[in-house]
Amino acid sequence: MRKLILVAEDEQHIRDDISRILQIHDYETITAVNGRDALRLAQQEMPDLIISDVMMPDMDGYALLDELQKEPRTVSI
Repeated sequence: MRKLILVAEDEQHIRDDISRILQIHDYETITAVNGRDALRLAQQEMPDLIISDVMMPDMDGYALLDELQKEPRTVSI
């Protein structure tokens, strides 16, 4: 069974590079351009892991973590 990883990064080339490297190693990836998008995708897709930038527009990585920890469904991601 493939593992799903959510990559949250506002810089496109970094986001694409991380996603590409993970896919080479047989991980399925989804991407988000900021913390708010990452939170929405995490709630919808329930990834196994989230790799997040800390400094992003709209919602930074720390705020994303705080929001994920508030929800019983996403607290273990």
